[in-house]
Amino acid sequence: TTIPLILGSDGRKMSKSYDNHIPLDYTEEQTTKRIMTYFTDPEKLRKNDPGRPEICPVYLLHQIYTPAHASEIAPPCRTGELGCVECKGKLAKNLNEQLAPIRKKRGELLKEPDYIWGVLEAGANRARQRAQNMMEKARSAMKIDYRKKKK
Repeated sequence: TTIPLILGSDGRKMSKSYDNHIPLDYTEEQTTKRIMTYFTDPEKLRKNDPGRPEICPVYLLHQIYTPAHASEIAPPCRTGELGCVECKGKLAKNLNEQLAPIRKKRGELLKEPDYIWGVLEAGANRARQRAQNMMEKARSAMKIDYRKKKK
């Protein structure tokens, strides 16, 4: 993969454990607020300072969620024309656009808890049946009769 590791808001790998992730159930405002807290290039303190997009987790997310814009972001970042706040704002806008259909579907599903439980129950029943079949095959192959009573 061209992007083997997604970085979180603090520059470490993105993880719920580190609380440096962007939850999919966040609202647009929460997502924007989280992105605005992202750590960027420590040498780019002001807008006119030259940046290094290759070490910036915001630029990495641009490459994932807005690949057409990523090539438009790196050159002005390197020259200092594009500030980190503006760059984060663009990412938040693009990421929120990408997440809009997921948020809409989630909202629809939350209104139908019986449907969700039904899907989970049906999946559990299918998994249980497959597991039982597999265990029967394994026991047969190992010549184990688990139905025999122990004395």
